[in-house]
Amino acid sequence: MYHDFTSLLAGFYRKQLEKWRNDELLRQRQQQQQNYNYASQFIQEALTIIFSQCSLSHQLSPIAHQYDIIPYGFNVTQEDTVYYFLWSKKTSDVIGRPILDQIVDKMNCHIEFFRRQFYLSFSRLPSDDQILYVQLYPAIYNGFHIVDCIDKNTDIVLAVVFD
Repeated sequence: MYHDFTSLLAGFYRKQLEKWRNDELLRQRQQQQQNYNYASQFIQEALTIIFSQCSLSHQLSPIAHQYDIIPYGFNVTQEDTVYYFLWSKKTSDVIGRPILDQIVDKMNCHIEFFRRQFYLSFSRLPSDDQILYVQLYPAIYNGFHIVDCIDKNTDIVLAVVFD
């Protein structure tokens, strides 16, 4: 009788432990997904702020608000997490690779210029306001850049990584 009870108790314990491990793994995956979603949102906001103030190509639609650049997923690699965004083109004409490479270079120049201006303003702020800026604009503060731009019918896909 004692042996049956301890076996039953041990089996119950193993099942509870396995359930806890599965629940914990699910919770960790959900937290990680939420972190990627937040990062994507921060990058989307930064791209909107930076690119709404400039014209990069006559082939791309102007950016008026945050939803002109749409999150399109992410890919976790060994080196980085790559975040993807869609940006509408004015026409469905194919943009060649050399033009896309020029657009990427222009984008990265605008991002870098904006970050320098951000840091100049940031350095003049009181420390309480600096904390607020870091919380409001983490992608700009931490830095990011465009690694690729891909033509996709009526949109281009931006591939972005944090610095």
